[in-house]
Amino acid sequence: MKTNPAVPPTRTLSLLAATVLAVTLHLVLAPAARAQPSVTTLAASGITGTNATLNATVNPNGAATTAYFQYGLTTNYGSFTATNSLAAGNATLSVSNLIGGLTPATTYHFRIVASNSGGSSNGSDMTFSLSDRAMTAFEATEMLRWTTTPRFPPSQNPLW
Repeated sequence: MKTNPAVPPTRTLSLLAATVLAVTLHLVLAPAARAQPSVTTLAASGITGTNATLNATVNPNGAATTAYFQYGLTTNYGSFTATNSLAAGNATLSVSNLIGGLTPATTYHFRIVASNSGGSSNGSDMTFSLSDRAMTAFEATEMLRWTTTPRFPPSQNPLW
């Protein structure tokens, strides 16, 4: 190795040590790259004539994350729910939003959308269909009574 007589050898070693130290500190102190959220759109629930609850799971993958649902009559969606804020972490979390004012007898498309410092993720498209009208409280009570009351043929019915 040829040395420059104008630069003393101890100076060269000091510069080399400072460079190694700077690179090491940069690697240790630099923030780790975050992964975008992992998302899964789940089936809608609580569907009535004009309302539905949209459901999904989101794993923030270590970064603070926001999540919301897109929904509409086609896969162009057009509407969205309120935004949910999820803390940084690596656990899979449930996310739900109630939507209302929907048109009876209509099929809607929806998906989850989540974003963090690592990027954005879109869930798969799902659909749900609303009934042609909302059930009245009386009809709901009668349906519940009918489906939970044991039925006997007249000859075996203890009340006959």
